[in-house]
Amino acid sequence: MTAKVIELRPTLERKSEIKMFFHCALCLEELPEGLSPQEYSHTESGWTVEGFQVWCQRHNANIIHVDFEGHKHRTI
Repeated sequence: MTAKVIELRPTLERKSEIKMFFHCALCLEELPEGLSPQEYSHTESGWTVEGFQVWCQRHNANIIHVDFEGHKHRTI
């Protein structure tokens, strides 16, 4: 008799599913010629009390702050 294996943590596909990126509007205005927004950006992102925030380090400015309204979301 063979033991049945139950997958407790499903394997996540390791590829980006991002369709659109967040960029700082100020960075886009001053984007040097020859650089992509990805190359020029200096952002950080992380969890806040309300949800999730993307912050521009270069301009000390909020790019987006998503309020999850108390809902919990799974992360890896």
